[in-house]
Amino acid sequence: MELISLDTIIKNLYQNNADYIRIKNMELERNYFSNPHNRIPMDEIMQGKSYEDHFLRFKEAVKSNNEYEISQIFTLLQEYFLFSAGYDMMFKMKLKADIFVSTPMEDFLYPMFLEAIHEKYNDISVMEENPNFETNKNGIQRIKHVYDELQSLLYLLYYYDFQFPDDWENAFPDTHEELIEILNASGMTIGDFREALINSKCQIMQDIMREIPDFRLRMYYLKRIAELKKEKQADASKFADAHLPITYFLNHTILDALKEPPRSSIILGNENPKKAPKILLPTNFKH
Repeated sequence: MELISLDTIIKNLYQNNADYIRIKNMELERNYFSNPHNRIPMDEIMQGKSYEDHFLRFKEAVKSNNEYEISQIFTLLQEYFLFSAGYDMMFKMKLKADIFVSTPMEDFLYPMFLEAIHEKYNDISVMEENPNFETNKNGIQRIKHVYDELQSLLYLLYYYDFQFPDDWENAFPDTHEELIEILNASGMTIGDFREALINSKCQIMQDIMREIPDFRLRMYYLKRIAELKKEKQADASKFADAHLPITYFLNHTILDALKEPPRSSIILGNENPKKAPKILLPTNFKH
């Protein structure tokens, strides 16, 4: 019998989950962006389609080597789909359409997900001959579930400018305490997440522009994307909350951040933390 390594199982698990969520999100976004009640800015651009629908179309379009068309695509990606005005309004609409569900970002949360599994399991754990095979398999599935939820929580926080919505725990009924523990142990800051999201968005742009056949044109746009990433990261580092722990606003308000040195009441265990103002979750936010 061919032995399957733990890393292979993790990779397949991640990819299968990513494929499922990708298809599901395409359906959710098509419904959301075709609903006139959602008041989509410049909805003639979206045309009731998903982000993925547009990205796939862009990948095909750039193969024409048409400089004008490629320039238009680059502008749409930068100014509308991925870095829009209104504090990233369009991308936040996408997150809301997806009900904040996504796979862990491959260059950010996936390494944490991988490490969490390797801390408890190894290749022997996933051998079918192992008497604990089923238990181990369920344990790995549980860790995957937790990190899927962690990505959703981070997108939820990004949507609400890192304020924790009222009753946010209800969206993560069986994992919310674990999620906070993971975030606190990670030392992740608000700035870290913004930087990771910028990297992820620029990776999307790179994947599209790499389809340009002409070498000179392709390298020109890859260079522009690298410059854009540097610019966006520099802008993000200037936010006043960039150095704060990602969980800071669970028990603090913006006024707290302005009045005292940045610290997380969750990490330090303050006995009487100040509760942040209530923010209501969307009514359709369910897992």
